[in-house]
Amino acid sequence: MATVQFESRPWGEFSTYEDHPSDTFWVKKLTLKPGGSLSLQKHDHRKEFWVCVQGEIIVRVNGEQQTLHAGDFVCIERLQSHIAQNPSKKDDAVLIETATGVCLETDNKRIEDQYGRADNNNGMYTMSNKHT
Repeated sequence: MATVQFESRPWGEFSTYEDHPSDTFWVKKLTLKPGGSLSLQKHDHRKEFWVCVQGEIIVRVNGEQQTLHAGDFVCIERLQSHIAQNPSKKDDAVLIETATGVCLETDNKRIEDQYGRADNNNGMYTMSNKHT
């Protein structure tokens, strides 16, 4: 399986290992640096399945919080708000994300974001903003 995309973010980085040509699914490895947090977000057109494979990850889905350790997983349905945070002060945390549906980065509707990337134009976030 070849990496088709690698991107850095304020919270860490992700690699896309499979990205179907019809945009109906993808598989990503997300590495959250110590203290890193994804945006509180939701998606209109896809659902996600997260598996923690390294470290500890605090996940909140529709307001319900749980802590994932290696081997634990969570399913995130379309339109559910969700966030993942690495509480460690020294170690990376890693999760594998499998998404199905219409899988486009433009389907990220950021509600809150510790890096100032929350949406302000009908949920659309563009790469031209300060942080990616």
